[in-house]
Amino acid sequence: MKNSLTNLEYNELNNYLNDIFTCLENETPEVINNLRLINNYSLELKNKLKKYNFKHEPKENNLTFIDIFNLSREIISSINKDYLGEFDELIGSGKLNFIYHDNTEYECNQSDKSEYKFSKENNLKEINVVRKFNYSDIKVLIHEFIHYMGHNLEKNSHNYYFLTEFLAIYFEMYTDDYLINIGVDKEELDYTYRFITIFKKLNAIIHETSILIAYDSLGKIDENTCNNLDFLHIPTEISEERFNHDCLILLDKFRKINNEHKNNSEECLYYLITSLTNKLNYALGVMLTFYARKNNSNEEMIKLNNYLQEFDENMNDLLMRFNININSENFINDVLLSVDEYINKYSIKKR
Repeated sequence: MKNSLTNLEYNELNNYLNDIFTCLENETPEVINNLRLINNYSLELKNKLKKYNFKHEPKENNLTFIDIFNLSREIISSINKDYLGEFDELIGSGKLNFIYHDNTEYECNQSDKSEYKFSKENNLKEINVVRKFNYSDIKVLIHEFIHYMGHNLEKNSHNYYFLTEFLAIYFEMYTDDYLINIGVDKEELDYTYRFITIFKKLNAIIHETSILIAYDSLGKIDENTCNNLDFLHIPTEISEERFNHDCLILLDKFRKINNEHKNNSEECLYYLITSLTNKLNYALGVMLTFYARKNNSNEEMIKLNNYLQEFDENMNDLLMRFNININSENFINDVLLSVDEYINKYSIKKR
């Protein structure tokens, strides 16, 4: 590992961070305000998950399009009958696209992925689902449909971008529960997928947020920052050497984004910010999902999904409408208890 950045590299990193923080402070201060919270919670969740083996290959089956449509419609009806009209319109309008490829093609073309896409200019909303020919197709469709229903093209609320992943994951996991309740063998479900993906992201989240916390607290990153890691309560697993290496990795990422979008400064700043916030939103989304599974009803979660672009209050205040207080001492404890319940339900073994 390289021991430290040069003064020029520190200046370059600080310039990127200054642009990012200036934008976040003006538009979405919740990101900055919750950095330490997400950092601490991510460390606790990582320490919980690292004890378990989440490797699981679901049994194959060959669900047809009709199977997917009928089961998805049945599940959506159980979630909220008011969503059925939109679901039927989605199917009938051709805005639902199934993508077919083998693993080799997918490795070469990552642009083909399951996602909700929209275009304000064309007044278009659509969903892509990469077929796996098993119950994952239903889970993915429900997940993306929740994004689809929570998004209003005529409004631009930061709450949608903060919380839509939470609600999509929540109802994706609800779909597992529903399928098991109607008799589907749990071994046919990819029930460890979210654990595998979040565990992969938690290390990056912990290391990146540590740099962001240091910058927010000290106003800059320099050769003396490492001397303040204990003072800043940066996780003890991050050594001075590792912190410097993390700074280099982050700087390299910022440089790559800048090179890809150097002809459009506004677009470049957007991708610099989302390179950080997407992981934060995902981690918070997983934690909120497990908290809500223990403490909230499906009806409350649908109401929240409908509220995402109706209220221009900050994220924490909106969550408090549903008695979700991420600043409460009980929040992460309930998240971890809910994770335990899920692990026990699916008989997930320790390493």
